Amino acid sequence: MAEAKKLGIKIVGAHVEGMERRAQGASAGDNSDEISIDAVCPVSDLLLVRKDGDEDKRFTAISTGKKIPMISFEKNMELSDVLKNLFQK
Repeated sequence: MAEAKKLGIKIVGAHVEGMERRAQGASAGDNSDEISIDAVCPVSDLLLVRKDGDEDKRFTAISTGKKIPMISFEKNMELSDVLKNLFQK
């Protein structure tokens, strides 16, 4: 992350699954998704978050607190349109 920032590379933090992946779907004691969120999202330049993955408003809090733009989407099928809009020339 630090190297990307140093090189001027934009960092996009993304969570494309729902709460079941973050909390209920993890094995007992597995908090790797939460560790990843803590490592990536606060230093991202943009957050892409599936709405049902932000039910606890964790991503919203990071976005607001760190002034990082966040784009939310309902279904993963919408993600290709979101990315096209972001990266089309």
